[in-house]
Amino acid sequence: MRLKIILVDDETKQIKNLESMIDWNAEGFEVAETFESAEEAISYIKENPVDAIITDIKMPNVTGIDLAKFCRYHYPDIKIVFISAYEDFSYVNEALQYKISAYIIKPITKTEILKVLKKIYAQCTNKINDGAQNEFGRIEAQRKLFVELMSAPANYNIIEDKLKLIGIDIDTDNCYMTVYNVKMLDFDKYINSVWYHGDEKLETAVAQLIIPENIYSYCCMTKFRHDGFEFAAISKKNVEKTLFRGFLAEYSETLKTELWEILGIEIKTELLQDCRSIKNIDRYDADELGNAETAEKTANDLKCYLNNNYRDENITLEKLSKMMGFSVSYLCSMFKKTVGKSIIDYLSEIRIEAAKQLLIQTEYKASSICGMVGYRYNSYFYKLFKSYTGYTPTEYRKIFK
Repeated sequence: MRLKIILVDDETKQIKNLESMIDWNAEGFEVAETFESAEEAISYIKENPVDAIITDIKMPNVTGIDLAKFCRYHYPDIKIVFISAYEDFSYVNEALQYKISAYIIKPITKTEILKVLKKIYAQCTNKINDGAQNEFGRIEAQRKLFVELMSAPANYNIIEDKLKLIGIDIDTDNCYMTVYNVKMLDFDKYINSVWYHGDEKLETAVAQLIIPENIYSYCCMTKFRHDGFEFAAISKKNVEKTLFRGFLAEYSETLKTELWEILGIEIKTELLQDCRSIKNIDRYDADELGNAETAEKTANDLKCYLNNNYRDENITLEKLSKMMGFSVSYLCSMFKKTVGKSIIDYLSEIRIEAAKQLLIQTEYKASSICGMVGYRYNSYFYKLFKSYTGYTPTEYRKIFK
């Protein structure tokens, strides 16, 4: 089995060096994604299964420590490796609080990384077997494996073997998958006046209402977002397509009733995948892609929002995705494909351009302008400004004012 790992470092060169240093497949890993900020990594983790992270510890805004805190609270099974140019005990001591797998001082070596990867691989593969011994572990493992199936994996037999470890015996050559999208109606009103426990606990409560196994199928929630969720069902062996489809039609109505009676949530369901053969299902999120016209409108709406709200230092990819009604991964992919640059790059360009105008047209100090264009930390603002213009803010003002 291959474990999914992500690499996080604000220096592109460091990520590329690490990617090329290791034969990841040979070590049982797949580099699922690379990120230049912990914020982007956190957004990705919320939407995708991740087994391990290698991250720089000191990054602007959201640090590697912040990333570790998030994972330990929300996804405690993720293995974390810190890489750092700092051998200071205070860094090491803080890192150890989050039960990291390793702390590697730069410059890193291939031998060090391989040693850590072998350790993580052993821990994670044993964890799958341990998870089969308890229901929570089983449901979480089921969710991750269902998402893998929905992402059209290269080897379905590997997924079958993993599913057997948690008691799910299917034949991917002869079974069907159905995926429902569930929209929570009047969600903002509900979350503000009925449910006071936050999105995380609501996700747990909803997941517990989805029965993981019945006479015809295996079911689980595969995605939870701000105002809704998705759940998928896979038919058991030798279950006829008509029986599977009929049962799910009834079950979706039962789920609607339970969510209303138990949690007070009114929902609307729609089919994303209707009883398709496992090996012929559309790639996960394909239905979100829509046509070029829809993508362009969404990108233009987002550009307009960023142009008008770039001063808000609390803009995050998660906040934007919830506002636009898409997953983070889809929104980032669609925007880059349509606009030709990432959301983060587009926002940075707006902010730096605004900062240039303020430096030329006003007498505000650079430290004040930093906050006026949406940045919280002066050091990060100065570094970004120079990377875009070739000058520090002070130099830019002297030359161009």
